[in-house]
Amino acid sequence: GPCPVSVSSGVREPRCGAAPAPSKTSAMAMVLARSSGRLLASVGRGHLVGFLPSGAARRFALIGGNPAAPLASFLRALPRVGAAFQRCGLSASAAASSPSRSLTVFGRYEQSVARGLFRRAEAQVPCLARLDCLLGDLGAFQGGCRPPRGVYIYGDPGAGKTMMLDMFHETVQESGLRSRRAHFHDFMLDISRELHQIRQTVGGVQDPMALVAKKFVEESPLLCFDECHVLNIGDALLMRTFFEHLFEAGGTVVATSNLAPDELYSSGINREVFKPFIDSILSN
Repeated sequence: GPCPVSVSSGVREPRCGAAPAPSKTSAMAMVLARSSGRLLASVGRGHLVGFLPSGAARRFALIGGNPAAPLASFLRALPRVGAAFQRCGLSASAAASSPSRSLTVFGRYEQSVARGLFRRAEAQVPCLARLDCLLGDLGAFQGGCRPPRGVYIYGDPGAGKTMMLDMFHETVQESGLRSRRAHFHDFMLDISRELHQIRQTVGGVQDPMALVAKKFVEESPLLCFDECHVLNIGDALLMRTFFEHLFEAGGTVVATSNLAPDELYSSGINREVFKPFIDSILSN
């Protein structure tokens, strides 16, 4: 209607003489309870795809497998974000009041908001739900031919990508699961160090990167990878080879980046040799 509405801390607050807004808790419950209809895809098993509004002309998205859906489709589905929690087995009331909510990523987020550490951003809620789904899948995974699908989160600086990644990593560790958290630069140094060590101890092998990836997965099957970006052909080839072997070895990756997968190394030389890495991201 003609009355503009602002969304702050999970409460819709009219700015032109409308009825008073409900309480923060009840408003959040209502937002999460409006879950009729589909969201976009099967959130509970790693296929949430879409664009989330994060300010004027800003983009914040998460990919769980398929190419991104049109912006308009996701914006129409955004009021029904409660479906994401319901498909993960987390009801609106449980998300708001469960005593064990600290064991979920969303519960940790809610506690941080309540303590004033962060301001709520509704655009982050579907991503938190997707991370909680992955947390459940990791806990239920008993080994097999295909590990749980990871999540690739991208958006503008300041959208909360690293904050959510850290919350997820900490929650995974509190759940008793193994998780390695690495920033891009430290990660590249770790790979180079492991390659050097393998060449020193094993000697000449046909594919030393396969041994590096296998060791990573044995130490931690989950990799939380912050600030994914590619600046040169050397990094491009290193990342392509490592992640292909990591996925083959049964690893799961949660990554953040300022760029969509198909924008990585977009102007680099010999970019065609990097294309398989983009395909492996979308597949895993």
